[in-house]
Amino acid sequence: VVTTSEAVRVKAILDNINHIKKASPSSLTLYTAQENDIRDACYNVILHCYFLEMRTVVEELTILKAEDTGELKLLHLLENLNISPTVTQWGDCKRCEEFQEKDLPVFIEAFIEFIQMKYSDGP
Repeated sequence: VVTTSEAVRVKAILDNINHIKKASPSSLTLYTAQENDIRDACYNVILHCYFLEMRTVVEELTILKAEDTGELKLLHLLENLNISPTVTQWGDCKRCEEFQEKDLPVFIEAFIEFIQMKYSDGP
């Protein structure tokens, strides 16, 4: 069961992702977890990978001297995802670089679906 506070957090996460998406060049390719990569034991690793790739998007926007780099939204995303900025326990989960590279719109859609799937099943 998703609580009201979790629903608010999920909305904030999705808003952060969509804000960064709007500011981003669509020519980027990013490591993207596919549905068959997602297992409960790997949830935090996959979430970490998605966050790292979003950081790559923000870095690209900074290099391009974009008016809105999304940096503040990235900080909010980190807070709302409630994850550690580093992963030390990979277990048998894939490393980020083992996921297929997908273009930015596909990456964003997969990230959003991942967040929605996680929170529709409960925390």
